[in-house]
Amino acid sequence: NADISRSLIAVPGILQELSAAGVERDVIIVAMGANGPAGSEYIDAIMDEIGPDRLVVVMNAHSSLPVNADINAGIAESVANHPNAEVGDWDAAISERPDLLAADNVHPAGEEGRDLYAQVAKSALQRLVDRQAAAG
Repeated sequence: NADISRSLIAVPGILQELSAAGVERDVIIVAMGANGPAGSEYIDAIMDEIGPDRLVVVMNAHSSLPVNADINAGIAESVANHPNAEVGDWDAAISERPDLLAADNVHPAGEEGRDLYAQVAKSALQRLVDRQAAAG
């Protein structure tokens, strides 16, 4: 469920709408860190809505905005408190390949940039699955 310029504030309501429509997935990827506030309380609200039984990858943000470090710290803080969640570290991955960024210095550009973003999400999900299996 994607749309332009959504923020984390909108996610709990979107999840409620999807649930009411009978659309629930075992794995959820949340990727909205650069579109507004992203303190740990926003991720906590999302995780409360999702519950403990589904796997969640929360992609962190990359931007040149001064708040980027605070956004990513809030994401990391919240995810650390939820065993069914893992951070997809887009910021670290794209910092090594800034040539794959769009002109806005936030979003991936071209097929290679999109592939890198998908690989970051996939790697985070694999770490989460492996951690769950080891704990289980």
